[in-house]
This record gives sequence, C-alpha cells and structure tokens, in this order.
Amino acid sequence: TVDGSATFTCRDAWVRHAKITQVINQFNVKLDRDPDPRAVNGWYNQGAVRMFDGYSAGRLFEVGNWVLSTRTLTLYLPCGAANNDTLIHAGDWLEIWRGCARTIAVCSSVFANSEQFRGEPYFAGAAAAAQQF
Repeated sequence: TVDGSATFTCRDAWVRHAKITQVINQFNVKLDRDPDPRAVNGWYNQGAVRMFDGYSAGRLFEVGNWVLSTRTLTLYLPCGAANNDTLIHAGDWLEIWRGCARTIAVCSSVFANSEQFRGEPYFAGAAAAAQQF
C-alpha cells in the first residue's frame, strides 16, 4: 500500500498466539487452533512458547515437536501432568514462534535471511582441514 511517499508492505508474522485446550501429559499440550497457516509438521521444532497467564506467565518452554493434524506441541521440559495443578493449564494463552535449525538452507529458504547467517556453511569441517596432501 502506498500512502503519499511511504510504502507499506504486509508480511507474515513469525510469532503467533494460541490457547491450550488440553494438557495431555507432562510434555504434551494441545492448542485450540493452527497458529500459522504455514505450520506443517515440525514447523515449530526448536522454537519456543511464552506463556501469558496462569502460574507460568512469562515463562518460556522450548518446543521439541509440532504435529499439525492433532495440534499437539511436545515440549523439552515437563510442564506438568494432565491431572494435577502445576505449570500449564487448559485455557492458558501463549505465543509461539518457529525455531531455526541453524543451517544456511533454513536461513535462506524459510527466513529469506541468508545474508545475516552467522556461520561457516561452506567450511568442509575439521576432518577435511586436518587431511595431509
């Protein structure tokens, strides 16, 4: 959209919001929606969730796995059990964002940001450097 001399561009956000509908067990929770239309299986792997309310408000949990068909998040650290009052409860709101595999392929194809990649993707590795010629 152009407004005078300013041009505004709409882009997809990387952070989305959702509500927990069920705490399945101490590592798995179900969400009330697909947080992102791009979120295929594994989309949020190595990402994180930040809790907005309840006992865990403000806490971060790293995501181990995302399954789209069941809207299930598997967290690396235990968030409580389905039958007790601990860290996360059904009805709690959260924000979730995608993780990064820290490879040049993901940086380029997913985030379109390979110029900011802070690694050495084309280095052959220590074994290749140690070879005698």
